[in-house]
Amino acid sequence: DGDTVHVRIEGTLERIRLLGIATPEITMGKNQRWGKEARDRLEALLLDRHDVALETVEQGRDKYGRLLVFLWLPPRRDKGEIREVMANLVLVREGYARVKTYGQPLRHLEKFVAEQALAQKAIDEILARARKILV
Repeated sequence: DGDTVHVRIEGTLERIRLLGIATPEITMGKNQRWGKEARDRLEALLLDRHDVALETVEQGRDKYGRLLVFLWLPPRRDKGEIREVMANLVLVREGYARVKTYGQPLRHLEKFVAEQALAQKAIDEILARARKILV
C-alpha cells in the first residue's frame, strides 16, 4: 500500500507504517482503486534516498509489527526558503492519501487537516472545470 514501506535501519529491514494517513488497500486480497498509484508515489518519493528521518511515536508499533512513523525527506528549497518535507503530508497534499487518526491523538494533525483541505479544493476545482466542458 501507499502507507507502508520497507526501510533499512542500521542494517535491518523494517516495515514502517506512515502515521496520520490511509491509502487505498492493495494487499490481503484487496485491490482498491488508486492503491497502486499511491504505492508507486511513495516509492518514487523514496527512490535512491539514503537520508530520510523517522519520527517515531510512543506506541512504537502497530498490531502488525510495523514501526509507526512520520517519514521526513531531506529539506528542499522552495521560493528561497528551506522547507521540511514529510512524505506522509505529500501523499495527502497530492490526493493519494486521506487523513486518518484511528482514534488516536496525532502529532502534526493541524498540518494534515490543512493539506487535505487544499487537496479537496484542488479536486473540486478540477471537477467544476470538467462539468463546464461537458455541458
